[in-house]
Amino acid sequence: MTILAIVLGISSMFAVISTVQTAKQVTMQRLELYNGNADYSILSERDAFPEEVLDLVLKNEQVSSATGLIHKQSYVEMDSPEHSLDQKRMRLTGLSTLDNELLSLDAVSGDIHEEGLILPATSAEILGMKVGDEVTFRVPDGMKEIKVAAIVKDTPLLEGPNDWDDATNRNWRGIVPLSTLQQWYGLDQQIQEVRMHINDQYAMDPVVKDLHTALQPYDGVYLQKIVLDEKQSNQLEDLYFMLYVIGGLAMFISAFILYNTIFVSIVERKSEIAVMKTIGYTPFQIKKLFLFEVLILSVIGLIIGVPIGFGLGSVLQSGLFSSFQSNIDFSMDYQWALAASIVLGVAIPVVASLIPVTQASKIDIIKTLKKVPATNTNMSKWRSVAGGILILLSLLLTFVNNVLSIGSLLLGSVLFFPIMVKGITTLVLRSSLLGFEGKIAANNVLRALNRSSNMSLILALAICLGLFVSSTFTSLEKNIDKSVTQSFGGDMQITSEHSLSERDAGRMSATNGVKDVHLYKERNVTWVTEQQTRQFSIIRTDLEWNAEHPLFHSIDTESDKWKDRLKEGGILLGDFAYREWGGSPGENITIVIDNQEHELEVLGKVTTNQYGGYTAFMSGDPFDELFPGVLSYKALLTLEDGYKEDSIKNSLVTSYPFDFSEVQTVDEEVNKQERALPGVKSLFNGLLFIAIVVSGIGIINTLVMNVMERLREVAIMRAVAFTSFQVYKTIFYEALIIGISGVLIGIAMGIFTIFLNAVTTSDELIGFTIPESTLLLSIIMGIIVSAFASLIPARQAVKHNINQALKQE
Repeated sequence: MTILAIVLGISSMFAVISTVQTAKQVTMQRLELYNGNADYSILSERDAFPEEVLDLVLKNEQVSSATGLIHKQSYVEMDSPEHSLDQKRMRLTGLSTLDNELLSLDAVSGDIHEEGLILPATSAEILGMKVGDEVTFRVPDGMKEIKVAAIVKDTPLLEGPNDWDDATNRNWRGIVPLSTLQQWYGLDQQIQEVRMHINDQYAMDPVVKDLHTALQPYDGVYLQKIVLDEKQSNQLEDLYFMLYVIGGLAMFISAFILYNTIFVSIVERKSEIAVMKTIGYTPFQIKKLFLFEVLILSVIGLIIGVPIGFGLGSVLQSGLFSSFQSNIDFSMDYQWALAASIVLGVAIPVVASLIPVTQASKIDIIKTLKKVPATNTNMSKWRSVAGGILILLSLLLTFVNNVLSIGSLLLGSVLFFPIMVKGITTLVLRSSLLGFEGKIAANNVLRALNRSSNMSLILALAICLGLFVSSTFTSLEKNIDKSVTQSFGGDMQITSEHSLSERDAGRMSATNGVKDVHLYKERNVTWVTEQQTRQFSIIRTDLEWNAEHPLFHSIDTESDKWKDRLKEGGILLGDFAYREWGGSPGENITIVIDNQEHELEVLGKVTTNQYGGYTAFMSGDPFDELFPGVLSYKALLTLEDGYKEDSIKNSLVTSYPFDFSEVQTVDEEVNKQERALPGVKSLFNGLLFIAIVVSGIGIINTLVMNVMERLREVAIMRAVAFTSFQVYKTIFYEALIIGISGVLIGIAMGIFTIFLNAVTTSDELIGFTIPESTLLLSIIMGIIVSAFASLIPARQAVKHNINQALKQE
């Protein structure tokens, strides 16, 4: 049982660590694939710029590779009336060349160097297209046909919908030759972007300065450093932390079981240890003897647990990635997980065994051989008093810090736990609810209270943590609508292919059902920390529009004059960006524009759904002064009451078929986030299930030890007409008392923890929510696991030979 617990602990830890590392690796790989090994991009504040800029870059011997790009909106002509026009949008990317290090396309079929359309495998399968098919596109100049030249493996550059329903939120993607797209869209000798890789033989700064100088004659054209900042698309630190906590809990439980096993083993072998010391064994030799036993258990656990961890990690990773509904090919990053599992899989059991092993080395020879009873200090008053004080202190700490408050509660509960188990067991003892066998079982629990409460505590901690995590997800699920709508900026967001003017806003306002249109600007910038260079978008904010239709809310600043200071040139950071920045209000953040550093005062943090909170906001005039020439490519729309978002979206798409690269309604964003949470929540419930099962193994271990110590007593009971069924019932009730104590106290701890978190958290989306499904699962699983835990020790007690047991001391 101990080895099984270690195996589950190691496999859970391996699965969690490998999942987090794989997720981080996949995010970086996707960024690298999307940006194609490029160091810098040349962009324009305008819709396009002359292709001669690309020629200028290619002639620079310091640039090893460069590619010109155009992105344009089109529609696939298909005989499928069941699909809307919106679902047939395909965003085409025109590339000047495929023969360089900036692009990585792995052909499944066809030839990527043949002129034609290149599609990702998933999109080709859903659209029913194959190499050689003629595809018709609707573009501004009419219908255009092109042959499918190649189908490639899914790649971030061409990531499209997972199915037709997903096509309402995401465009299909394809690659065509740059010249083809220039011809179709009347952009002769025009491009929208140049990506380049600078030769590694040259220092970066002088090359960048030369390029910056060369671009000055071109109005609105600028150089942008490409930063592989995973935070732009991967704000999962809280998710990773919770995964680590639950995976660590399984390992902690297994270590606690090992501690219990070694402790009981030492108690049973006291006389043997005393004899060993009389014949010359030193304390160090005795320590070494037991530590060697622990190492054997750990190595066996590693040999069995790591392969199981591979399988569990694969399931966990597939579930995590599918929750976010992306076409992700991944290979497990297990190197760090393997190293950590080997180190922790040995270190944690050794550390867990140090206390009992040290006690073994200090056994008093005379007292042990004379069988002098040891003084029971397990229920010492200081532990109970300290536990009670810490539980009360957790309420006072709600005014200080939620981590300290919750930590005080959990530590106090651990110290006070034996008293709580004793109280529940005493109630069972005094009641007749479980009959005579129940009273015997209650007495047995009280006799081994410390050991029994330890295993009940582990079950309680698993349930407490499960309820806490599930409550967080449940709160987020209930408040997704609020989370999105209070910082969406309106009812609909539009990203345009070309710059938007007030005339364009007026045309959109004329659409039936559209109430108002607000254009806004944003600029992607790099920002510098002490550790690294990062990248996010700064959004130009109209405070009047934001007051009615906020893009951010819950301003956390040290001054209520933030609006005046924002108009003077300060900056507000989204909550996630603020946390990554790590500074305090009033300090400066450093951003880089055109290779020049600028200092901006951070006024505070705001809560926003834009870019997951990894963004910043500036007022209009300071933004225009810092970023002259930036045009609006985004619009926020509000709708008249009684009009449906879908119908207005279809009207806009039909009226402006080639103008918008993205049209997102608030309901679509809500649905998108709602689809992701249940899958992630199921993963945590699965890990919680493993933790409860490991707790059940601990209960089995405890009961087996209890039964082994009472074999003579059980034999006497059977000799005076106690039936086998009554023995089964006695041990079953003992397991039930331990399990129910853990369930009841765990639920109480969980509800109290949820309350403290709701009171102390600064996140207004986290409220006092009791997850009913997890609560019910915890009760059922706790009782079932406890019931099954009684079978092995009960069978052992019944099957043991009575004569041998009666002769046992």
